[in-house]
Parts: sequence; structure tokens; C-alpha cells
Amino acid sequence: MDKVSLADEFGDEFAELQKEFLDTTRARVHELVRLLSEAAGKTPVGKDGDEFRRIAHSVRGSGGSYGFSDISEVAGDLEKAYLAGATTKRLADLVESLENVVASSIEQALLGAE
Repeated sequence: MDKVSLADEFGDEFAELQKEFLDTTRARVHELVRLLSEAAGKTPVGKDGDEFRRIAHSVRGSGGSYGFSDISEVAGDLEKAYLAGATTKRLADLVESLENVVASSIEQALLGAE
């Protein structure tokens, strides 16, 4: 099922949960950007690295539950890249991709609410 049919099937309550997920995920993406920025051109490590991976993992796991498989896919790619020791540039590109897919999902949700 895609996000529209889930909302249709489960009604306004699910649509509200989707909106909350998107708002929370947007904030999490901003946190990923901050963690990369504070690492000053390096891959976040230690506590910041753990947080970076945890956020990617959490978004990956919850995206599909709310009907956003595209968000889950990009977050999963980000988590895998981090664990594989990807370059900071690759991580930044994936965070940007995640930011774009979240923004697109928010835009689609807003259009669907009209």
C-alpha cells in the first residue's frame, strides 16, 4: 500500500500520525545535518557517530510503518553507508537525498489534505 491508500483505509487519525512522523523526521534530518557540520569535514564518531547512526536507523525502521517506503529506503542507504565507512561527502549526499524525499513527502501530504 502507498501512503494515500493507507490514509484512505485508516482515515484521519492515520493521516495525523503521518503528519507527526514527517514533522519529527524533518527535525531528525536537521539533526543529521548538524552532526555532519560539527564533525568539520570528518565522519561523526563516538557519541555523535552513535547518534547519527541511531537517527538513520530509526527513520529507516519507522518510515515504512507510516507508509513512507521511499524515506525508509534512503535512510537505510544512509545507515548502511555510515556503517561501511563511507566518505563524509557520500554521507552528506545521502542526508541531502533524505532531506529532499522528506520535503517531497510533506508537499504531497499537504496537497492531499486540500
